[in-house]
Amino acid sequence: MKKALALLLASVCSVGLLAGCTQTESDQENTAPVISGVRDTASTVAGTQFDALEGVTASDAEDGDLTSSVTVESVPAMTFTDGVATPPSAGSYELIYSVIDSDGAEGNAYCTLTVSRAASAAEVLYSFDFSDVTPAESDKRGWTANISDGVDGTAALKEGAYVFDIAALNGQGDGSVTLSKVLGDLGAGDYRIVVWARATADTYVHLLAEDASTDDWKTVGGGYNLKVGTAVSELMTTFTLDDTTTNTVDVRIHMGKITPNPENPSDITPDAFSIYIEKIALYCTTGTETRVDLYEEDFSQSADSVTTQAGDGAAASVSLVDGVAQIAISSYHGEGVGGIWSLKADIALGGAAIDAGAKYGYFVELSAQNAQAGELLVENKGASSRANFASFSLNAGEKQTFTGVFTAEATIAANDAVLRLQIGNASEGVTSNTLTVDNVAFYRLDGDKRTDRVLQDRFLLFGSASSNETNSESPYEVFNGSDDNPDQAGIGTMFTQNGSLIYRIEEAGEADWHNKLVIGYTANPLVLQGSAYYTFRIRMKASAPITFNFYVHDLKAFDWDTGLIVRQEAVSVGTEETTIEYTTTTPTMGTSDYEMLFQFGSQALAALGEVVIEISEITVLQSVLI
Repeated sequence: MKKALALLLASVCSVGLLAGCTQTESDQENTAPVISGVRDTASTVAGTQFDALEGVTASDAEDGDLTSSVTVESVPAMTFTDGVATPPSAGSYELIYSVIDSDGAEGNAYCTLTVSRAASAAEVLYSFDFSDVTPAESDKRGWTANISDGVDGTAALKEGAYVFDIAALNGQGDGSVTLSKVLGDLGAGDYRIVVWARATADTYVHLLAEDASTDDWKTVGGGYNLKVGTAVSELMTTFTLDDTTTNTVDVRIHMGKITPNPENPSDITPDAFSIYIEKIALYCTTGTETRVDLYEEDFSQSADSVTTQAGDGAAASVSLVDGVAQIAISSYHGEGVGGIWSLKADIALGGAAIDAGAKYGYFVELSAQNAQAGELLVENKGASSRANFASFSLNAGEKQTFTGVFTAEATIAANDAVLRLQIGNASEGVTSNTLTVDNVAFYRLDGDKRTDRVLQDRFLLFGSASSNETNSESPYEVFNGSDDNPDQAGIGTMFTQNGSLIYRIEEAGEADWHNKLVIGYTANPLVLQGSAYYTFRIRMKASAPITFNFYVHDLKAFDWDTGLIVRQEAVSVGTEETTIEYTTTTPTMGTSDYEMLFQFGSQALAALGEVVIEISEITVLQSVLI
């Protein structure tokens, strides 16, 4: 609209010149007046008065103050009296401000006015109470803690973990403090146990799989002398079951004093410590498979298979340099626009076709002049079909081989599949970059080999599988990348403490979805009725300054974009408590289930280490259309 008005004014001036208008020396020296105080955007409610001139002034180098001469018009048209109008209906109005000086020079300014439908006064729909809750027996997920009489200690669910507070081991051995769970009906296969744990002081544990079908002590596998440090880490061991062995296994974590310990020969195991067991998972791999190569490229002759797509101010080109495909990024997206998708590098996978449900793998060697993180996708060229999603991260000067094995989520025709790098977000302080691509392979894995997650137990008092799973007063959920795959970045836990909701991120992933806090989810949504406006108010702080993306999304929407009613990216919070608030300007269409989504993962966050986010208030206000 503004460009059209500018063109119209230019046309009028052109007509005047063609009609023979001449300019005197005085005209040429005259300065056009300037209008100040006009906002780019404003909002109001239909049927209420809007003062378009509030805070607006005008001045002219020759005439001085021209504020009283400013006029306002709008498209669509409204009637203004002394700059005040009453918008008759909801919609978007373009306001055109004008002022003319004594020599006929004109100054203009523009504002987009969003007019909402009239609605009732805002009333509280949700206001969450973050008081501490008492764990239920079911929140232990069937795990049994045991502390022998000779040990001074306790075991309890708190801070989103199963916590063992040991005041004194008193020399007791590794079997004196245990956490165990019996798993039955296990089939034949190769198993992997993964435990996420941390301690207040370096200590050691055994992670064991014991035959629970006999009274005799008989292990079927185990990891011994595993160190637990002050930062959360993965403890892992494997075991194999076949048709001749037990199908009932007692998974055990032994936390007492381990003697002798070849990993700790000086015996520095503390007598007093706390261990936080945050999450335990069990995976089973069965079957066999054969690799069928579909595409390979070493870039010895050409880089034609690599192309770039750029928008929002980003720019890049591809060339063959010393046997590698070199992606020269001359600019990233502009300030406040675009995102990771603004710059893409596609590696065409030749004639490789992808069938939904089939298993595939790839590897690609990447390096970067400056630090670069992004998404690593398998898609079609038009980005309408995605077979797999992953992420990557490179430090400055680092070269890595990225691999992936996945079951395709979509079918992609031959000659249409690409390995896509979405690299539109620059690292802090980086304005240009050079990435190299080398030695790409894509293959299919035929056979019946598969890995299934048999168990995932998180010791959270909220969210899926907790005693509060369907408690509408506590619809809190958290997701970390390691919840999907133990080899994927993203570790954290959630709990309430001192009247606040705490999300402790112990390892941040570099993709925003690697660390998510959710208020309302499929099993326990926020229900918002139609024909209403909503305000979302959050009071929060963090242990270090961070940014995150905030969304409110319709869980029943056809796709992501159409389901968004709030989309705020790069929201900043610091160590001082602050309130953020967002109000919808378009009324909801109908009653539906919603989620309030905080996505924290980023390269900057990953560099910080542990970050604690504290939310003291979440309030949802509703204004019903009149």
